[in-house]
Amino acid sequence: MIFVRRLIFGGLFAVLASVTHAQADCGLADRLDFPLERGATTVVQAFGVPSVRHQGRYHTGEDWVFTTAESVGQPVRAIATGRVSFSSPTAWGRDGGVVIVEHRFSDGTTANSVYGHLSEAGGIAFPARFSCVTVGQAVGTIAAGVRPAPHLHFEIRAQDPDTPGAGYTTAPPAENGYYAPSDFILNLQTWLRPSHAFHTPVLHGVLSAPVVLDDYSQLYLDTRYQLRRALPDGRILWRNRLERPAVAVVAFQRRSWLVWGDGTYQAVDVGTGSLGESWRVSGLQPIAEPFSAAGLRVYPTAGDTLTAVDETQRAVAWRVADVPPPVAVAVAEVSGNAVIGLLTAGHEVIQMAASGVILSRQALRRPAALGSSRAGDLLVYTWGGLYTVDLNGRWQPYPVEAGQAGASAALWRDERGLLAFDGQTLRAFDLTNALQWQVDVPNVRGRVSLVRLDGRAALVSSGGQIVTVSANGALCNQAQVAPQRRGFVWQALSADGVWRIAAANHLIGFNWLRFNQTCL
Repeated sequence: MIFVRRLIFGGLFAVLASVTHAQADCGLADRLDFPLERGATTVVQAFGVPSVRHQGRYHTGEDWVFTTAESVGQPVRAIATGRVSFSSPTAWGRDGGVVIVEHRFSDGTTANSVYGHLSEAGGIAFPARFSCVTVGQAVGTIAAGVRPAPHLHFEIRAQDPDTPGAGYTTAPPAENGYYAPSDFILNLQTWLRPSHAFHTPVLHGVLSAPVVLDDYSQLYLDTRYQLRRALPDGRILWRNRLERPAVAVVAFQRRSWLVWGDGTYQAVDVGTGSLGESWRVSGLQPIAEPFSAAGLRVYPTAGDTLTAVDETQRAVAWRVADVPPPVAVAVAEVSGNAVIGLLTAGHEVIQMAASGVILSRQALRRPAALGSSRAGDLLVYTWGGLYTVDLNGRWQPYPVEAGQAGASAALWRDERGLLAFDGQTLRAFDLTNALQWQVDVPNVRGRVSLVRLDGRAALVSSGGQIVTVSANGALCNQAQVAPQRRGFVWQALSADGVWRIAAANHLIGFNWLRFNQTCL
């Protein structure tokens, strides 16, 4: 038997692929669900955490309990179609039985789902070993008498399809073929969608916006300073592990350039990943990716400064002190001149001219979102509502009822009007500021990218939410992938009809029309 490891998601999902035909008669796992109802349950012990009760060893799964009912006797269901590889009501003694199901996917990979602390009750018997189960089929119930309290111990692992295991390891389980179960299911639910075009795991998160090449492959830089090229189907063509910090990959003069932390631009050979000619911009020490304004590339730089590089990318145009790295940027055009709005992590709103002159500063108490009005004024979406800030720094209420902005608020303005998301409800206003529609988008977490693509509102969050809404306010589709701690998020609709997203430790691609087929 030959085993091959294949990386499926994040840095955690390396599933075991087998050339045997052991599961051929049970069919493919083409749909996944959770073993217990998510809205009625909670995870009381997470994956990978050390346990005091078990001498600091690491938890290999998730412990689930019911919050809306008694846990004992609740049915536990198979997460996907598969073959039962282990089934024993006495596997863990007084702590109950264990069922293990092997799942085979269309790409040839396999994974094992493990359900522990089970009993046979309420007419639900353990499935026989080597029998087939389908998604949602009950494989047991939560047992009574389990220490420290009745719960489901749920694992996803690559190996040991016929061994119940101890539920804890001395080394971090992610390094030993175990995977965060909820993340596994969330990601696979999305990867198995018909609209899914590709996904590329980014082990430690994307550092800056990818560069989409002419063949629709992508250059990207991760937070561990690895430069990679992902092909249009998501496979990695090459990787270049950098020896010093870089901040971004940028496109310039139809070529791709790596920007180093010392201000050096260096050409990237997109065919091989090797680095070529370079020059250093004197006085530039970038610490984060740039944004564009009035033909300039503007970098957050060391010492809480903002530094603009001219159109040739070879000289500093201006430098402004006492400007912390922004978490959001909005650029407005006023009579051909750009006005830049910045929002810092400390909730300070800074308005400046494209020449680098600071026009106004205002400290806020809570997070906010930025945009621009039709007149070119800065829009600031706060807990108190939506405001405009003119060139003299005067704040005035904007004439729409946008609600109170939460931590995940976002704005988008274009020739159709304004989109305002308060973290819970998305609203669309026309050019006369009349409300066109509103729709609830619950459970959004983290930083949000909100744009209008092909007439539809597209929302992506670092918490893993992916949502589109039609031009008349109908929810077209939504997807969810595992969240990430890092807040970077990016999206773009390419000419090949693929909606490309960077979020939640992945580069993801959806066929735009198929994703939105319910509201074409």
